[in-house]
Amino acid sequence: MKKQLNKLGLCITILTLVSIQSLAQLVCFSDAEKFDKTFNSYLLIGKFNKQTYTVTCYNKEYMLHIYNDKLEVQKNILLDFLPSKCDLVEAFIYSNNCIVFLYKYVDKGTGYAEFASLNLDGLLKRQSIVFEKKTSLFKGDVDEFKWAISEDKSQFVVYSAQQRQNSFQIQYCYNTGDSLSAIHTLSVPTNEIALLSKFVLNKDGVLAAFIQDVSSAIDKPFSHALVTLNMKEESIGFSSIQIPLNSYAVEHLITPHAVSNQFILSLLVKAKSRQAVKNLLLYQIAEKGAKAKLLATYAMNTAELLANSAMPMNNDFQQFHLSKAVCKTDGSFFLEMENYYETNRVVNMGGFSVMAFGAAPMSNTKTIREFHYGSLLVLNFNADGAIKWRTVINKEQFSQDDEGYFSSYATVLSGGNLLYFYSTLGAEKIRGQFVSVDALSGKLDLEPLRSYKNETSEWVPRNALQISANELLIPCIKKKQLYLTKLIF
Repeated sequence: MKKQLNKLGLCITILTLVSIQSLAQLVCFSDAEKFDKTFNSYLLIGKFNKQTYTVTCYNKEYMLHIYNDKLEVQKNILLDFLPSKCDLVEAFIYSNNCIVFLYKYVDKGTGYAEFASLNLDGLLKRQSIVFEKKTSLFKGDVDEFKWAISEDKSQFVVYSAQQRQNSFQIQYCYNTGDSLSAIHTLSVPTNEIALLSKFVLNKDGVLAAFIQDVSSAIDKPFSHALVTLNMKEESIGFSSIQIPLNSYAVEHLITPHAVSNQFILSLLVKAKSRQAVKNLLLYQIAEKGAKAKLLATYAMNTAELLANSAMPMNNDFQQFHLSKAVCKTDGSFFLEMENYYETNRVVNMGGFSVMAFGAAPMSNTKTIREFHYGSLLVLNFNADGAIKWRTVINKEQFSQDDEGYFSSYATVLSGGNLLYFYSTLGAEKIRGQFVSVDALSGKLDLEPLRSYKNETSEWVPRNALQISANELLIPCIKKKQLYLTKLIF
């Protein structure tokens, strides 16, 4: 009897180890709610102390949902402090003791950007008006108001940046404990510039954005630069970016360094000549400005960037776009590039369309937009910009007239691995797929999700949120219903 018990214990141990080593398992679904992605919206906030927080908006009413660890609703709280005319809302868990809401709206010709703080039970702690400005009669928007949140959610800033009379001016306020600082204004003389991106905020309170000189002046101090603003020191610096002659920047990513106040700029440039190959440029930017350090340049072709990678022949190397970058504490970083493109085609629907009296009938046609999301290229660079390894995750997602809503992928940081989740669009049964990439070698390990209660779940992977070290929260929309799924890995 004792031997049988020992064998049983050994079997249980082996099964436990096997289950731990598997990549991911769907653990639970929330109850479904009525939802129409054309008119309604949702927001995933995060998880703390076994409670998960989300927001949904129905008929311009915002509702905070608090779930337990099994995704069972514990509370539904009406957020009546949010105006019905909100143009944009963002929320996140700040310092593990409150939920911060940032939002902007227009009311009676005045634009507002505001900040509100709730405790973890959903009760309003404080609400502050951050900015307000008069809007024009016909414009009536608040595009000038923006905000930036650090990746670790320890810092956030609300700002307004504009070119004003031969100077670059930024107004901002940032979090100081449980409140916001006063509005600060910084202005430096420049040529006429265009802000090519929103500001990126690092954990030390430094903002960075990519800008371009668009003036007609002959003597330009810079044509492209990364502007950095140290909020605590109230100082601005410009790092000059040297774009190759007769070329232009088409895409860029700004990544805060994991340790220092520096940033990594990933830049895709293209020559102005037709059918030119894109090039990937990597820069290291110091916080104080000065000339940016060019780490490396790679051409987007198989000979350099994609050497020895299992790239399908149907991929167009010019269709790869910058997607996400992650910097490690040793200065090395991961760069993700996704193959994406759109096509349009005209379909004859048959018959003729009805025209006004006396006009000739026209054929009945319809234009269909098609969205193609293909392979994902993952590159690992060392601190000097040299490629340590490259790997390709082969996927093919195709959809029509849906803006690619259910396509693309989600990234999960899990110890020594990078995990990627995506769904197989275009198949008879939509299945979830998890791919693990070893951070040291780039080796792939694919595993489809095991059985779950709904094999035609229409996930929205691009909006998924990692809510803990080993959990991924994924919104799911099917037949005008919204529910959440949680994966543990």
